[in-house]
Amino acid sequence: MTTFHAVVWLDHQEAHVLMFDREHVQAQRIKSRSHHKHQGKST
Repeated sequence: MTTFHAVVWLDHQEAHVLMFDREHVQAQRIKSRSHHKHQGKST
């Protein structure tokens, strides 16, 4: 049985996905399509 791993790093602009097993590696960068502005209350 092979072991498969995935690592995901997220921020507000994009996600980085790294998928790998003992013999293969695949990386992907996914850009956000949403452009939400911060709507927090100012004090």
